[in-house]
Amino acid sequence: MKQKLKVGLLINSENLTDWAYKMISKINDSDYAEISLIIKNSQRKKKSIKNRLINNYNKVLYKLYRKFDNHFFSTNHNPFERKKIDFLENVDLIDVNPIRTKFRDTIADSDINKIDNYELDVIIRLGFRILSGKILKLPKFGIWSYHHGNNNLNRGGPPGFWEVIRGENETGITLQILSEKLDGGIVIMRSFSKTNKISVKKNLANYYPNSISHLPNKLNELFNDGEEKFFKKIDKINTHPFFYSRPLFVVPTNKELLYPLFRLSIRYIIEKLKKLVYRDQWIILYNFNIKNEFVNTSLYNYKKILPPNDRFWADPFVVQYENKYYVFIEEYIYKKRKGTIAFFEINKNGSYTKPNVILEKEYHLSYPFIFEENDKIYMIPESKQNSSIDLYEPKEFPFKWVKRITLINNIKAVDTTIIYHNKKYWLFCNVESDRGSSSSDKLHLFYSTDLISKNWTPHPKNPIVTDIKSSRPAGKIFKFKNKLYRPSQDCSKHYGYGLRINWINIMDENNYHEIDINFIEPKWENKIKSVHTINFSNELSVFDAQYRRFRSYF
Repeated sequence: MKQKLKVGLLINSENLTDWAYKMISKINDSDYAEISLIIKNSQRKKKSIKNRLINNYNKVLYKLYRKFDNHFFSTNHNPFERKKIDFLENVDLIDVNPIRTKFRDTIADSDINKIDNYELDVIIRLGFRILSGKILKLPKFGIWSYHHGNNNLNRGGPPGFWEVIRGENETGITLQILSEKLDGGIVIMRSFSKTNKISVKKNLANYYPNSISHLPNKLNELFNDGEEKFFKKIDKINTHPFFYSRPLFVVPTNKELLYPLFRLSIRYIIEKLKKLVYRDQWIILYNFNIKNEFVNTSLYNYKKILPPNDRFWADPFVVQYENKYYVFIEEYIYKKRKGTIAFFEINKNGSYTKPNVILEKEYHLSYPFIFEENDKIYMIPESKQNSSIDLYEPKEFPFKWVKRITLINNIKAVDTTIIYHNKKYWLFCNVESDRGSSSSDKLHLFYSTDLISKNWTPHPKNPIVTDIKSSRPAGKIFKFKNKLYRPSQDCSKHYGYGLRINWINIMDENNYHEIDINFIEPKWENKIKSVHTINFSNELSVFDAQYRRFRSYF
C-alpha cells in the first residue's frame, strides 16, 4: 500500500481560522496525506499599547475603514472565525523560539534537528513571519504557503484590500514553495476570483474559502502522480522569468488612503443610483444563418427578443425537431425570485410563440442544457439548490418532461454540460466545493462510459480550471474543423460579463488542457452590458445578453 505524504504545520496558535481549519481537516481525513507534526511559534510577543499607538497613528484611517466595512457589510459566513484544532491533539507538537530579525524568522539548529527526525514530505505555513534558513530545505517537497493575492500584480498586503480599493476585476490566490527570495518561490498553482469592488469584507469572504481545496488538491496530485511527473508540470508553470513592476503593497497611511476611499465611496453611490434607475435584464438574441454557414459570428447582426419588464430570459439552448426550431430558456420572474425552464418556438421570419413553462420545482432551475444522443433528446437543468445533477427526458416533446436519473448526488453544481468524445461521456460543471466558495471559479470534469449512469468518475486534475475569466460553462461544446471548443463565461468584471471560446487540445482520463482563443465582449451596442451563453443548431444561432432598461415605478 502506498504510504501517505507526511505533512507538518507551521502555526502561531492552535486556534486556526475557519478556512485553515477546514483545509487541515480535509488533509487529515484523506487517503493521500496525514498531519505528522505541528511546529508552533512560541515567541509571538504583543507590542504594548503605547508602541502600537506610536507605530500606527499614521495608519488609523485604515483601521477605522476596516471597522466600518466589517460593521456595515454582512456576509453569509466568516472564513476567519477561530476554531481549535482539537482533532490533532494526538499529533506531536514542537514549540520553537525563532531567531527574529526585523521581518524574518529563522529556526534554530537545535529545533531543525528535532523537526528533521519526522522526515516530513511537506510543511504547510499557516503562521510565523517570512522564513529563512535551513527550514526551507528541510521537508522533501518544500514549505508550501499561500499568498492571498495574484503575486504577478499584488505583492505584499493586506490581502484582498488593494484589489477592492483599486477597483481591479480579479483577486488572486497563489500557492508556492517558499525560497529565500521574497515572493520568488516556485509557483504550484494560481486561481482567480471576482473582486467585490465595494467591500473588503465581502471580497475576503468570496475568495478565501477557495483556499480550503486548492492545497489539498495539489497534495493529492503529488501523491497520485509521484515526484517526477508532478514537478515536471510545476516546472512548466515556472518556465519563464517574470519581472514585477508594481510597488510592494503595504497598509496605507492616512494620506495615501484619503483619495482611494473617496473614489470607493463614489463608486458605491453610483452603483446604488444605477440600480434605482436601471434594470439590467437578460434578453435573447437570435440569427438565422446563411445556409451552410457554421454560425453567424458578428453579434451586431443578431435580433433581440425582449421579455416583459417583470422577468428575464437567459441561457438559451436550441433544438431542431421535425423541421421546427425550439429555444429552451431559463425564465426568471423577479417577484418569485426563482427560475423555471420554459421554451418557445421560433420561425425564420422572426415570429415566436409565448414561452411555455415546462419545468418548475420548489428550488431554482436554470441553464437547460439540452442535447441529442442516440436519437433521443435529454435535458440537464441546473439544480444547484437541490444538490444534484438530474437528467430529464421528454414524455411529450416539447411540453412534458420527466426525470430519468440523478447522475451525481450531493453536489453543488452549476451549468452542467456533456459531450461524447473518444468513447466516453465527459461532464463539465462548476462546483461550489466548500461553503462560501464561489460557483464561478472552479471547473470540474467527470467521465463515464454510459450516459444513463450514477457512476461518474471525477477527473484526477479537478478542478481542471480555476480562473474566474474562463471556468464556468456557457453553452454546448462544439466541433469546428475537427477540433473541440468549449464556450465559457468571463465573470471577472461582473457576473456573465463576456464569453471565451476555449480550444480543448488535451482531454483524457489523466490530463486536461485548453487554450483561450477568442474573447466575446458586449461592445457592439451601448445598452448591452453582458453576454454569457452561446448555442446553435443548423441554421439558428442564439445568445443571451444583459440589456439596460429603465425601471418602471408606475
